Amino acid sequence: MQQQSTNHRQTHIPGLDGLRGIAISAVIGYHLFPDVFPGGFLGVNLFFVLSGYLMAVTSRRMQAVGKFRPLVFYCKRFARLYPALLLCTCAVLCAAWCLTPDVLPGIREEIISIFAGYNNWWQIQKNASYFTSISGSSPFIHLWSLAVEMQFYLIWPLLFGLYIRLSRWSRAARWTLAAPILASLAALHLQYHPGTDPTRVYYGTDSRIFALLLGAFVGLAHRQPPAPTGIKAAWNGAGFLSLLAGQLLLYFLAYGEHPATYRLLLFLSAWLSAGLIKSCADRRFSFGRLLELPSFNWLGKHSYVFYLIHYPILFFVQRSQPTASQSVNALICLLLIGIIGSWINGLISRTRPRFDKRNLISNEKTTDYQKTVTSHSRHGHYRRYAGIS
Repeated sequence: MQQQSTNHRQTHIPGLDGLRGIAISAVIGYHLFPDVFPGGFLGVNLFFVLSGYLMAVTSRRMQAVGKFRPLVFYCKRFARLYPALLLCTCAVLCAAWCLTPDVLPGIREEIISIFAGYNNWWQIQKNASYFTSISGSSPFIHLWSLAVEMQFYLIWPLLFGLYIRLSRWSRAARWTLAAPILASLAALHLQYHPGTDPTRVYYGTDSRIFALLLGAFVGLAHRQPPAPTGIKAAWNGAGFLSLLAGQLLLYFLAYGEHPATYRLLLFLSAWLSAGLIKSCADRRFSFGRLLELPSFNWLGKHSYVFYLIHYPILFFVQRSQPTASQSVNALICLLLIGIIGSWINGLISRTRPRFDKRNLISNEKTTDYQKTVTSHSRHGHYRRYAGIS
């Protein structure tokens, strides 16, 4: 148990659950109270950057203990995503059969696109705008973002393998991710035309993957600099608070169909997210602990399931209108999201004991390797992959 606690302290990054909690709160707030949180959709960007960062850190750790194996990577991603996705999708279909059977005809293609990982392109083809009224949309319209992540996971082993090969030339390795980031931003700007429906740009993998790549860039490039003192430490603290304030401010000021969102704010929110994650991962400070409020930690640990179910719950409540008060209906949505999400998360977590045991063994190997790397520090190129910097 002592070994497990030590491993957890070495690999755990304080504040990431808090950031997930902020992200899911922004997304749910946008769907429930769009007039109050018009920019809450940018919470998806924070999820993207977090996913990219964690993929990079996990891949680097796997490389440190032996070799990064794409098949193992894909199996872990499948085990992480699909059980909850399958359970939530079946539950939504059952609820739709009972409450809104009119949405079921023709839904087979949409379900296939969800599990095959191309739902964002399917919605583009169907002109299913994310910013239209929820009462006339599908209960699965929010899953476009999961498709973007799945497509990123598909190409990540190729990008990471190229990075490893070029790592002896640090500048060349950086361009492995920097070049796709610039290409994605170019696609975002070139394909957006003010005054037209932004669905293609908002959903497109090519125009949105920059956030995932930016997170991965931070995860691979982060190094632990010397501890600052005096005025420099104060400036770092002020910088963290400024990043956090800027991120939160965007949730109140941005608008999904405004040109500034596509010209500037999508990238700005991703950049702020990357800065927050990098600050939390900086072990010279305790910035991440500022975000470890119990409520945000709880939301963050349940964020994936909450993301899967929150939109369908809102969809069914809006369709059925259980009360005449929109505020009461919103409260009903929040209660259902919390209760159903916690139940589903608990049900899924009880089916993963074997995976947890394997992860513990993997962490022990990682710690042993970190000790070996430290004792052989003259091989500087090994330090690059020794756990989390």
